[in-house]
Amino acid sequence: MNISGFIVTQHKPAFSELRRQLKGLGGLADGMPRHGIVPLGLAPIDAVLPQGGLARGRLHGIAGEAGATAGFALFLLGRLAESGIVLWCGRERDRAPLYPPALAAFGFDPARLWRVEARDNRMVLEAMEEGLRSAALGAVVGEADPVGRVESRRLQLAAETSGVTALLLGGRILAGTETTRWRVEAMPSAAVPWAGLGGARWRVDLERGGLAGPRAWLMEHDDATHGFAVVAPLGDRSAHPRRGTAGDIAA
Repeated sequence: MNISGFIVTQHKPAFSELRRQLKGLGGLADGMPRHGIVPLGLAPIDAVLPQGGLARGRLHGIAGEAGATAGFALFLLGRLAESGIVLWCGRERDRAPLYPPALAAFGFDPARLWRVEARDNRMVLEAMEEGLRSAALGAVVGEADPVGRVESRRLQLAAETSGVTALLLGGRILAGTETTRWRVEAMPSAAVPWAGLGGARWRVDLERGGLAGPRAWLMEHDDATHGFAVVAPLGDRSAHPRRGTAGDIAA
């Protein structure tokens, strides 16, 4: 299924087309970093983040299963990139297609998404770095695994220079240079008095970047309001995700 603004990069020359379209947005980075803290709107989580929110213009890692990490990324994008184009970079061979109605249900306009399909992990990272040079973008998301410390540091520096926030999604986020690192697992939905599933639920662990060490919460999405809430704090990893829960947004 196509998403508005779809871009395909299968080989190196295609980066010139990506660069041309990014320039068409205007507002190229001039080397002056943009700063700012964005509250996530969830008091229990904001309370343990430095200065009460997530830093713009930084690299943030989200580890876990693809559907759950994509859903949590959309939650963060709703705060970090309320407007503007979001560049989403992934490998064509193992991507999970993003489902436009699910994006809309999470409060994200599919028309604001540009998707880059790269040939391999290296090209995903190159596309991310290219996007981070354009201060006109709302954010850059990349699905890459694994990612080394050098590559992670390059993304961090590019984000700090342009002020564009970068989200790195993968099964293993081990580089150690990201500003925050989250781990997200899809959890069973709450029981509802009708046939079907309730709102998506995730176990969200903040593994790096919190004020008081690692923390964990159970988050829930309200399908009616498109809002999110913290259902409960979690103190251990005894709860396990169940495949096929409402936490998945991929088709």
